Amino acid sequence: LLFVVYTLFNLIIMLNLLIAIISDTFERVQDSAINARNYELLQLVLEYRQLVGDHGFKRVFLWVISARNEEEEYDNDGSHHEWNGRIKEISRLISHSQREVKQHVQQKIDQKVDSIKKDVKDVREEVTNVRQEVSKIEQGILSQLKEIKTLLQKPDKSEEGK
Repeated sequence: LLFVVYTLFNLIIMLNLLIAIISDTFERVQDSAINARNYELLQLVLEYRQLVGDHGFKRVFLWVISARNEEEEYDNDGSHHEWNGRIKEISRLISHSQREVKQHVQQKIDQKVDSIKKDVKDVREEVTNVRQEVSKIEQGILSQLKEIKTLLQKPDKSEEGK
């Protein structure tokens, strides 16, 4: 029984390894496909130049340049749906995820900043209220001190009689 389990486990791992190797090979072929296509086009152009001479060559050369520009626009446009390989797809997904995370974090930061601004405003209002109350208490204490001074400065009637 242990031998059968080990054999099945080993088979699954080997199949997974084979799939990974094939995927990497396919990705390398896809990456070099554009270069191979351009090389083949160049070979056709050179062969055509030998057959028709320089005048016909100029027309073909302009056609190759315009075809190359259209291809670049097509690739940069993001509208082609060919398989780009795992690395490119993962990079695209990571970039997309980073943008989403940045937006989410920015929203959270903005919310926290707004909350802190509101708290600071509330604290300032509270400090202003406390200052006003302290000022009122201070004025009350000063007026009571004046009353005490005036009372202390008045001669005592019992002392005058002596």
